[in-house]
Amino acid sequence: WISSPREISHLFWQWLRDGTIWYDLSYTLQSAAWGYLIGAGAGVAVGLLLGRVHFLAEVLDPLILALYSLPRIALAPLFVLWFGIGLKSKIVIVASVVFFLVFYNTYRGVREVDRDLVDVVRIMKAKRLQVLRRVVLPSAAPWIYTGLRLSIPHALTGAVVGEIVASTRGVGHALKTSANTFDTTGEFVMLMVL
Repeated sequence: WISSPREISHLFWQWLRDGTIWYDLSYTLQSAAWGYLIGAGAGVAVGLLLGRVHFLAEVLDPLILALYSLPRIALAPLFVLWFGIGLKSKIVIVASVVFFLVFYNTYRGVREVDRDLVDVVRIMKAKRLQVLRRVVLPSAAPWIYTGLRLSIPHALTGAVVGEIVASTRGVGHALKTSANTFDTTGEFVMLMVL
């Protein structure tokens, strides 16, 4: 039930030489990167929009909270049905995980902007875009960067979970295949890669 370190290192070097690890790792990193970029971009954009437009935030807040409370793992089979077992479904899973982390940080950062500072800039005849660029974004930047930084490991987790649910390649697929064939050594190698 437990593999030895010697067997793990031997299989690791064997898979490294024959390209198995690179084949699976590149797929996982690709889905994590694309999902991260899409989810982070959408999270920042929606967070800025709802942070600035209070009426829209109050209308959409219950819907966003309901979607956020759904576990992404439970949605993974649905995404696989909608987008197939290829890369698209993994990207959507990762994007949905990253979106909410970045969105809530961005939204909170925009809401925490000093109102007096915004009022001063408006008195100086600044337009909405200037207020956004000169006051809101610099003030919310630490919140946005925190959301971006915190969502990186979640992007990798989302990609692996998506591959475990349904995939033909990737680190999650290799983990699942090793587990299904009772290959403890293979599982430990892929865990080591992660």
